[in-house]
This record gives sequence, structure tokens and C-alpha cells, in this order.
Amino acid sequence: ENKNGKVIEAPVDKIEVELYRDGKATGEKKELTKDNKWTAEFKDLDVVESLDSKNYYKYTVKEVGEKDGKITIEMTAIHT
Repeated sequence: ENKNGKVIEAPVDKIEVELYRDGKATGEKKELTKDNKWTAEFKDLDVVESLDSKNYYKYTVKEVGEKDGKITIEMTAIHT
């Protein structure tokens, strides 16, 4: 809802997001939809490469198709 209590509808039915580790795509993707409340979980992620490592992995998530932090949504108007 917006600040006036009006329901805001998403401009798309679904989006796909991908998990990145240290800036590199892992190939693990999730689909977000209204039915799953636009949420997903990535579980059982490695924290470090080995037990004696002091460098921790940094995980981020990006929308598939994102370029320079932006997504382009193409919409088609249907006239009846």
C-alpha cells in the first residue's frame, strides 16, 4: 500500500533473482511472485572456503536482467 492506503500493484507477474557470491553469479536463481509475497530464501550457504580461512564470502542478490543497477520493464498496451 502507498501512504494513502491504496494498494499498489506490481507491473509484472513475476521476477527472477540470482544469488551472487563475491560479485560472481552462482547460477542459483529464485522466482518471486505475488503468491510467494515477492520473497525467497537461499539456504545452507557456505560462509568461508575452508575452516582455516579468515575471508568470509559476501552474498548479494540481483534481479536477472539487471544492468548497471537498473531493470527495463516492457509493457504492451492492449486495446479492446
